[in-house]
Amino acid sequence: MATKKRSSKTTARRTRVSVSEPVEEYSPISSPVEHKPSDKKKYLLPLSVLVILALLYAFKGMFIAATVNGQPIGRLTVIRELEKQSGKRALENLVTKSLIIQEGKKKNITVSDTDIANQIKKIEKNISAQGMTLDQALQAQGMSKDALKEELKVQLIAQKLVGDKVNITDKDVADYQSQNKEMFAQNPSQAPSAEQIREQLKQQKQQQLTQDYITKLRKDAKVAYYTSY
Repeated sequence: MATKKRSSKTTARRTRVSVSEPVEEYSPISSPVEHKPSDKKKYLLPLSVLVILALLYAFKGMFIAATVNGQPIGRLTVIRELEKQSGKRALENLVTKSLIIQEGKKKNITVSDTDIANQIKKIEKNISAQGMTLDQALQAQGMSKDALKEELKVQLIAQKLVGDKVNITDKDVADYQSQNKEMFAQNPSQAPSAEQIREQLKQQKQQQLTQDYITKLRKDAKVAYYTSY
């Protein structure tokens, strides 16, 4: 019994010591701690500005056409000037191309790379007879080879829409030679052969048929203009 009492007193004493000890409780709201801004943030804004300036310089040709004593001439200014000079003609050409391409798709007409290559060979042959190369002729007209291919593609679609309805007779060739006898007499060495005359007359008649067909397409089409020149 004495032992149990001593043990009880010891436990009570230990309990009192435990209760009296200060307990540190965790509080979710702590006192604000001051953080110094990172050195990286100091340079973040200037770095982004430098990147933007570098991109603008790299692609300056997209916005600036030229500078005159440091004074820039914007591309938009050039475009507006070009529109004033030939905007109407350029727009009409684009409308015509769109009509031809649309009609070609309706009738499942296709133009292969071989078709375009054959046309380019014919052009090169005619140009070489004049002492020039295709590149020189394109440069003189300010046209790239890709642009020429695109033009030829549209022309070939138009020709296929019209069909090969042109027939040049020997009489047509003889009449042409008779009408241009004086001109050929002045430069007999440059007088075209009967085959060249036949091809030239065929192209002329084909162009006339194509133009008539395009005129009909434009008449039947619904074209809405939102810009006037």
